[in-house]
Amino acid sequence: MIPQFPKFKKLALSDKKQVEKFTDGFPPYSDFNFTSMWCWDTDGTIEISQLSDNLVVRFLDYITDDPFYSFIGLKETTMTARLLVQFSRDAGYGETLKLIPDVVAKTIDSNALKVQEDQDHFDYLYPIEKLCHYDGNKLRAKRNFSNRFKKKYTATVKIIDYRELNIRAEIMKLFHAWATNKKLHPREIKNEHEALLRFLSFENSGTMITTGIFIQDRLIAFSPNELLSGKYAVMHFEKADDTYVGIYAYLMEENAKILMRNGVKYLNFEQDLGLAGLRLSKKSFYPIGFLKKYRISPLSTG
Repeated sequence: MIPQFPKFKKLALSDKKQVEKFTDGFPPYSDFNFTSMWCWDTDGTIEISQLSDNLVVRFLDYITDDPFYSFIGLKETTMTARLLVQFSRDAGYGETLKLIPDVVAKTIDSNALKVQEDQDHFDYLYPIEKLCHYDGNKLRAKRNFSNRFKKKYTATVKIIDYRELNIRAEIMKLFHAWATNKKLHPREIKNEHEALLRFLSFENSGTMITTGIFIQDRLIAFSPNELLSGKYAVMHFEKADDTYVGIYAYLMEENAKILMRNGVKYLNFEQDLGLAGLRLSKKSFYPIGFLKKYRISPLSTG
């Protein structure tokens, strides 16, 4: 049971149904997606509460690990935000709420609190139909990369079941190849590795479709997608051995084809965190729009 504010509890798998009661009916903001919260809570630091029938979450900043509060819901939002700002200040976390969904932020009285867009955390939305064939001049570069891959390699595309032991073993081999190619900091590798292990052990009621790309029975790319109501899907991971030229463009294209056959119209590719390389990559697929998020803080007294 999710406690009433100001009490909190650590996020647990058993909270899935209750969390989704709060988030159902909202657009698929990645931060409040239970699968995402659970997989990336590798240190067990996410805490949840409820206030005025809103879901309150204590997150850690994705870059700095600094704690902060956020919430989703439409009941007494200005009062909820004010209470959380004060609670955050008293806890020593600062006076700013983050990751507030735009549909929530629009209901907060801007004469009572400062409401600011937070572009670094906008979720990117892509129309599946465009990704299926990279139609149009804007996506020509992606089309060319995908075509280069097709001409150079003979690949097989499959829907894979990550619950199968042999598939899990292939995924972990691919992860280590991906990490080696990326030359990541050991801390980043550890976080990604633990999040992936949590994902692989997570039963998600048949809502996941995972695309795998194979060359001679070797997995060289995969992307798991969670199908949500409203014709959306969220891509939780995207890993590939980029020694294969054009693999990411080809993976996105083939993944989109599978999702389209399953009735998906829009893909949520999550946020770029303000990281220049990640922003460039996500923008290169030309999103149709964003799920915007906001920061809420006290009005300036200066």
